[in-house]
Amino acid sequence: MQLYTKPSQYLIIILLALTACGPSPESDKVRSPISSLLKDTTIIYKSISKELCNCTFATMRNNKPSTSIDSCYKVVLLKYTDSLKSLRVDPNTQLGELKVYNEVIGKIYLNCRDLSELIQKEINDQNSNKLLFKGSIVSQKQLMSGEFEIVLLDNKTKTRQTFKSKNSLYDPSSNDKNILSYETTVEYEIKHNPKTNKDEYYIKEGAPSGGVSIHKVDVPK
Repeated sequence: MQLYTKPSQYLIIILLALTACGPSPESDKVRSPISSLLKDTTIIYKSISKELCNCTFATMRNNKPSTSIDSCYKVVLLKYTDSLKSLRVDPNTQLGELKVYNEVIGKIYLNCRDLSELIQKEINDQNSNKLLFKGSIVSQKQLMSGEFEIVLLDNKTKTRQTFKSKNSLYDPSSNDKNILSYETTVEYEIKHNPKTNKDEYYIKEGAPSGGVSIHKVDVPK
């Protein structure tokens, strides 16, 4: 219900507000709704995280969060979609989806530590059976065969390793000029070349993100 007042009454209300709020009432009027908005969204994010945590623990199989966390996230998010929209966060848009995902999944360690530790354990168990190389990109060139030859530098040992890949690791025409200094993790497999009688390292196909993970973390030189 909207309340209407006479001009004289409205003026009195303004004067009272000026007296109570001090010399900068306009800035307070701007900050107050924003502060309230942030508080409300924070509460919702924590509620989503709590329900996601409970749902995952209740439905996961073999003590592996990956078996149910995605479906739980979708169910819980759907429950809170209207509330998020009322707070100007629309999870149906790309920007809104990324915002909610970062706040819930990205901060799961803060909101659900037990689940976060279980997720990390599952990742570690999976990675223990994988061949992984972590380092920075030294060079990339396309061979006559159409394959790419990629050289990576292990940032700890300072040793170089040459890999082959059916796909390029990065786009040379990219606007991101610092990509060579980012930390790169590749999952690879070893193939024996009968012609040269040597083992060759191939970036594994079919793995998540094509077997490649590039993080924007500057590598110390």
